[in-house]
Parts: sequence; C-alpha cells; structure tokens
Amino acid sequence: MPSGASGSDCLAARDARAALIARTCAPRGGGRSSPAPRVVVFASLAVPGPDKTPDGAGVALAGGVAALRTALADVPWEELDRGADALGPWAALAVGAEPAVAKRAAATVEGSLPFGRVLDLDVYGHDGAPVDRTALGLAPRRCLVCDAPARECITLRRHAGPEPAARAAAILEPFGVRRCAAAALAQAIVRGARDELDLTPKPGLVDRRDRGSHPDLTYEGMARSVALLPLYCDELIALRGCADPDRDGRGDLAACVAAGRRAEARMRDAAGSNAHRGLIFLGGLAVLAACDACREGAPAVARELRPRVARLAQEFCGSPAAGAAMTPGAQARMAHGVQGILGEALAGLPAVFDAGLPAYRRMLERSGDRRRAALRAMAELMRTVEDTTALHRAGPAGLARVRGDGARLATLLDGGADPDGHLARWNDEYRAMDLTMGGVADCLALTLALAGSAPGGE
Repeated sequence: MPSGASGSDCLAARDARAALIARTCAPRGGGRSSPAPRVVVFASLAVPGPDKTPDGAGVALAGGVAALRTALADVPWEELDRGADALGPWAALAVGAEPAVAKRAAATVEGSLPFGRVLDLDVYGHDGAPVDRTALGLAPRRCLVCDAPARECITLRRHAGPEPAARAAAILEPFGVRRCAAAALAQAIVRGARDELDLTPKPGLVDRRDRGSHPDLTYEGMARSVALLPLYCDELIALRGCADPDRDGRGDLAACVAAGRRAEARMRDAAGSNAHRGLIFLGGLAVLAACDACREGAPAVARELRPRVARLAQEFCGSPAAGAAMTPGAQARMAHGVQGILGEALAGLPAVFDAGLPAYRRMLERSGDRRRAALRAMAELMRTVEDTTALHRAGPAGLARVRGDGARLATLLDGGADPDGHLARWNDEYRAMDLTMGGVADCLALTLALAGSAPGGE
C-alpha cells in the first residue's frame, strides 16, 4: 500500500472494515439451527501520519496476531481474512471465547509487546458491538508520545505535529527491512516471484504472453497470488521471533507450517489454483533460515542459509505435517523414485545456490542484461531441477525434454543469440504435450530473489 493514501481512500477503507466486522459477527445461515454469532477480533495498527504502512508494519501486525493466538491457546479460533488497505495491514479472527475473556487477552497482548502502543486488537461481541476496556475495569491505552491516556491526548490534540508519526516509526523500525535481514529477504522473495512471472516467454509457464500449459491459471490471478506473499512472510518472521529481541526464538515449526497452509488457501482463492505452493515451501524455509541466522548473530548469506534450510527441511520431514497431503509432486516422487522439491530442500537448495545463482551472475557480468541473466538462470535450472511437475504431467520423457531444452537455451544464450523465437515455439509444443515445469519456476523465483538482495551473497 503506497504511503500518503488520500482521505477518501482512508474513509473507504474504514467503511470496508466496518462492513467486514458486521458480516463476520452476524449469525451464519438462517433458522433456529444456524450457528450463533461470533466473537471477532480485528487486528490492525494505529499509525499516525500519512504513511499507514511504515517499514516493519506487516511483521508487527503478524506478531500481534501470533501473540493473541498464544494468549488464547485453549480456545478455538479461525482466521477469517487478512489484507492491507489505505489504513495499513489488518487481520480478522473469530475466537471461541466470551467477549470479556477475549478483550482481557487482547489488552494483555497490547500491553506486553514492544510495539503494543501501535497495535489495536479490537474485540466485537455477539451483537457486533465493540467491547470497551473501561467496562471491564482495564487501564486505558497509553499515548504514543507521553504516558497519559491516549484518548485524552487525542481529544486535546497535545501532539499534533510530526512527533507521533516519528515515534510510531521508531517503534516499528526493529521489525523492518533496514534492521531485519529476514524481512529484507522476504521482500526480495516477493520481487523474485514478480520477476519470474513477468519473464516472457517461458515454455509451459504463465507469463505476460499466455497461460502456458495451465488452463486453470491467468497472469492476473498469478499476480494476485504474488501480492499475497508478504502476508505469509510477515507471519513467518513474527512466529520465528527474529525481529523481537525479547523472545527466546524458534517458534514452533507446526505453527509455521499452519501459516503456509493458510497462505496456500489465500492464494488458491486469489488465483483459482495453488499457483505458488512450491515457492511457499522453499521461500518459507529460506525466510525461517534467515530468522535463525539473525537470532544467532550470523549474516543471512548463502553459507549460513544453506545448512539452516537443510535442518529445517529435516525437521519438517519428521513432523506430522510432512505427510498431510498427497500433492501431485508427492505422487510423482513416489511413482518415479525421485526427491523433487523436498530433496532440494533437504540438500540446502543446491539447484539455486550451485546452478541458478552462478549462471545468473556470470551472464549479468558478461552482458549487463538482467533479463538475459534471468533466462540463463532458467536454462541452468531446467538442466538441473528434478521437476516433479514435469514428471507428473508428462512422465520421464517430459522431464528429459525440459532438461534438453535447458541445455539448448544455455547454448543459445552463451553464444549471444536471441532465444525468444525458440522459447515461444517450445511453449506451443509444451502446451500440446501438457508439459510444464513448476519446480523450475519456484527455484527461479528464489534465485532471482537472492540475486537481487544482499542475503544471496557468499
């Protein structure tokens, strides 16, 4: 969300939030047997000034939601929706607790977190009315700038200048990309996913030209899916704890896996398919590895990320979540005796670090052309990745075709030729074969992310 949103945009966002709360608090269905109204917690940030999404806002919001879930661990909860608008990031949750219990937990969370003074965890009861602090005998919220009650300072306009906005930015700074290497890597992963989608033409993959071999996907849907990645990355960073110096770190991996499942669901709704499932897995491991490196005082560079990614993948394999779903990739691994994306993760991403990144950097140094460098990285990944999507769609012959075309593309690029005509023809042939290469696309997005950010260094 761009900084300095207009007043009309802010009013529209406020109205949309109120409508969402009214809908979610209302009874579902009709008749006597319809479920009871829900208690809803609406989490948002109260950031003064024109920029409602300063650096670190997303991670702080996700951290507040994670802390509330911990505080209400003994009651059922459901994430209803999550997003960002002209007023900043927000999340809506339904909780299986009495309104007073939920409000007391929310107030405790707001008072205990280092960014609590800009965090709003508003609780709405069964009738849709907000639960007031004072009615429960809770202390009023404190002002951002001084220690007086916040409502009093707002009413009297004690701090009408830039001081409140500056104070909010200072509170959020530890959670932003300038201070948190994991947040910087997460931001780069979003850029890498956009760059992979925009790279055109690509055989069998969605791009600006067409849908490739994916009749269930569109460029616009994939772009919406990419736009949801920051919500997922922010939640991972909040759960793993690297941005909060007062936490002892190492959030439960099961909670991070659950965040990935929610990200898959959001992206399925946005794109009509699990468009970025592989990137959710690989990119999530990379972000968590960067979190662990940060907490241990190590730089988030390749030599630090690789062993941590491998350890996280091993931990994932030993968890119940590893066998939770029989995906097409899992079916291909079983049918063809390959490791695919899981083996890539267990080995510390060799396709990315040993193949894609070096190829990208060599071509960029040689040509100065980032698009040509991205195509050269794709060629190397086509030759290298054990792509279970290709195997699932077209069997061993399909994977052999991808690898052969990767070698041909590398030769064309190394020889200085323009490969676009070949890529367009291969795309038509892949479509006829129902062949695609989702694993290559996921590794390419991560390669482009690391190539464009400091965490990709040695």
